[in-house]
Amino acid sequence: MNYYETLEVSQNASQEVIKAAYRSLMQRYHPDRNPGNAEAAERALLVGRAYEMLSDPDKRVAYDIELKQQISGHSINIHDKSRDILSRQAKAGKDSESYWYLWPLIALIIFAGWFILSLSKKEQSPESELKEIRQSFAGNQLTKKQMQAKMNRIDQIFREHPEILERESRERDKEVSARTIPIFIANLTVNLRDPDRSSLGSAEKSKDASGKSPEDAGHVLSIPVLGATVGTFDSEKFMLHLEKNNEYISQKLAEKLVNARYEELVKTEGGLYLKKIILDSVGEITGTNRYEDYPSPNSEAPARYGVVDVLLPESFSVH
Repeated sequence: MNYYETLEVSQNASQEVIKAAYRSLMQRYHPDRNPGNAEAAERALLVGRAYEMLSDPDKRVAYDIELKQQISGHSINIHDKSRDILSRQAKAGKDSESYWYLWPLIALIIFAGWFILSLSKKEQSPESELKEIRQSFAGNQLTKKQMQAKMNRIDQIFREHPEILERESRERDKEVSARTIPIFIANLTVNLRDPDRSSLGSAEKSKDASGKSPEDAGHVLSIPVLGATVGTFDSEKFMLHLEKNNEYISQKLAEKLVNARYEELVKTEGGLYLKKIILDSVGEITGTNRYEDYPSPNSEAPARYGVVDVLLPESFSVH
């Protein structure tokens, strides 16, 4: 089954059709909708790989060429070659004794291949081993014990080769930076709702002794700069969506932050409290769930969609 058949579309399907087919199939086979169904999980993984290939114009062109070559019969099976050789020899009337030496030769070739392969495994670089281990996670076929053993091996490789860990950390930081909007919202000021005034009557609620409304009389939350990091799934498109709807999201976020509790904000871990409120609010505003798993081929962790972290490079204040 090729990638087009996996997505149930024709080879001439447009990008819109491919994307629509992907979303429809993921809704049908996503593991969250089919708990405990290994077949559905495997199908979801295949659908994710097919979409990754066909949604990228360059990858799709290369894949179409490869597919055309396969259909045209350019990929010749080595077993077919062997059978063809033996068939021609039989037609030529050669007796089995005339090519008895082939069997020792074949055995020698197989032994040499095995020997070279065993040497290559012994001399395998730690980077190659890490890549193989991570690829093994993608199939979701590992038992808990196997998964733990592989994670322990990754830790061991990093201890033995700290330069690899350092390099991967730099690459990860670079990759995260590409998914980050450093200044998503600036100068956000919110008048916090005073919970002590929730029991006041309507006449008392309207104005206090100073002539101010309850919102004006309470505490004020100020956020000079707010950055946002999005998940690895469809990150570029979602970042464009955030930037395009920045004003609307800012307005709705301010409306939700009105209910933030002053007592929690001024605690030592007030930043974590504020971040959680912002993440939950942005997820609700954009219709995304940062905890939901999305297919992530060749990776030990599932992909995430939407805003997965917020940054406060300049500390917020409450007064």
